[in-house]
Amino acid sequence: MERWKIGGIVSFSIVTLIYGVIVYSLSLEQSASSIFSVLKTYPIIILIFVPIGIVIGLILDALGSFNKPKRRRKKGQIWVSTVLYVALGIVAMTLILGAGLPMINKMRERNTVIESKNVMHAISDAISTVVTEGPGSKRVLDPVIIKGGKLYFDVVNEDVKWEMKTSAMLMEPCDVGSDGKCTNANFVQSEGDVDVYLAKTIVVDEYMITLLLDYPTSINLVYSSSNEIRGAVVGSHMIAISNDGVISGTVTVGIYIS
Repeated sequence: MERWKIGGIVSFSIVTLIYGVIVYSLSLEQSASSIFSVLKTYPIIILIFVPIGIVIGLILDALGSFNKPKRRRKKGQIWVSTVLYVALGIVAMTLILGAGLPMINKMRERNTVIESKNVMHAISDAISTVVTEGPGSKRVLDPVIIKGGKLYFDVVNEDVKWEMKTSAMLMEPCDVGSDGKCTNANFVQSEGDVDVYLAKTIVVDEYMITLLLDYPTSINLVYSSSNEIRGAVVGSHMIAISNDGVISGTVTVGIYIS
């Protein structure tokens, strides 16, 4: 194969890879300039987009062999052919990446669930610590970042819950009761203190993934009097968790969110 053909295929591979990285970075709401960090963290996109670039390069090379410009043709005609080939490559690349966006979205949703599990484990550890250490103990989580879904501190049912709608069937879905909790323990995956379950919604191929910290009656979750957020927690916040004392054998755990 001629050098210029090899160079063209390699060039399309690189361009397609960079395009894929940028699209994937934006889907994760990251800066498109952090290409190297994205490549390091998500090597699977290399396996996806490099072959795409090679295939596109081979297709363009094959098409070019059927319409190779003769030497007597003017330089303008050669440039027109080149522009057409590049335009065809961009169209093909866009179509291929467009078809791959659902997969990218599912990857993003899976990453969001993993990050949210880490947040739930951090909250669980903080509550366990202040309960163990006794009245006056306090832990501050800063920042707590909720990139997707919503985090709730339910001071009525004594639980902490994160939930998000997703198109990915991450596990076998279960039925939920009026309290929003899974009715069949066989469909609940426990990871430490965090219970994970999936439920169907009224929308076809849409699910609700839930991460739950369900506390016994010996722990009473309350909002601090100066708390600024009492509903869904999204975005970046500071969360302070404190042991506000014991009343009739029940530990009062104060929640402050700003």
